[in-house]
Amino acid sequence: MTSAVVTEPTVATTAVLDAGSQRVGYVLFNSFIDTSNAALDQAFASFAEAGVTEVVIDERYNGGGSSPWPSTSPPSSPATPTPAARWPP
Repeated sequence: MTSAVVTEPTVATTAVLDAGSQRVGYVLFNSFIDTSNAALDQAFASFAEAGVTEVVIDERYNGGGSSPWPSTSPPSSPATPTPAARWPP
């Protein structure tokens, strides 16, 4: 057996779904670690490009951690969990 460093992606899944007239971005977010910043930025950039008007951030399997990203995040992010928030503002 050989040891190795294994890095699990912090953003495991993203999707854009149509719900009536709304475009909904979905992100499965697994942990707040250093690599989260770039992954979340990429996810939200793809949502903006796709015309997303609502965002669902799924943190069911999030084990926690530490990342400065939530302090600069959009209103519907884990930093300010307001169910009726709109992104982009």
